[in-house]
Order: sequence, then structure tokens, then C-alpha cells
Amino acid sequence: RSSAASDVYKRQGMDSVLIAPGNLLSALFQYRGIVQDANNSLDAGYYTVNSSAIPNIPYAGYGILVVFKAYNYIIQLYLYGDGIKQRKSPDIGVSWGDWKSITFT
Repeated sequence: RSSAASDVYKRQGMDSVLIAPGNLLSALFQYRGIVQDANNSLDAGYYTVNSSAIPNIPYAGYGILVVFKAYNYIIQLYLYGDGIKQRKSPDIGVSWGDWKSITFT
């Protein structure tokens, strides 16, 4: 336990690394910059889309691209206006599936 009350560290096992609970998701939700091409936005985190002329984005407008990455597998979520679309790549972005709408009922 650190000296600051808000910095509580947890440890399990002998070879573990101490990480503050508040930092557990920091890499996932790290700002990665402005999207130039969705096919090149491969690092986990979130990107801004602020142009209607971005290659490989399914909606001409402004939004946020969220990227999840596990080994070779990448999932992209594009949040824009009133919609959400997703697509995936099984091979680190070499090939991509089609953008598909996510709907909530």
C-alpha cells in the first residue's frame, strides 16, 4: 500500500507487477490522435474523426473510433451521430470485415 490513500495497489503471486487499480484500463482508453485512415488505426485506445474525408470510415462526418486489440485480433467501434458501427480484423489489420451496425432495442 502506498502512502496516498487513493493509490491502493494489489498483488497476487510472486511474479506479479503492482498496478494502481485506477491505471488498469489506462492503456485501453488512451487518446491516440486524429484518424488519418481507419485501416492504420491499429493501437488500442480511442481516436477522433473530425473530417468527412477519412478513408475506411463508414460514415462521412465526425465521431470517435475505439480500438480493442488482443494479439492479432483487432475490433474497431465507430461512434457517430446516433449510430455505432463495428468491424474486425483477424490478422493485425491486413484484412478487414465489413462495417456492421450495432443497434439497441
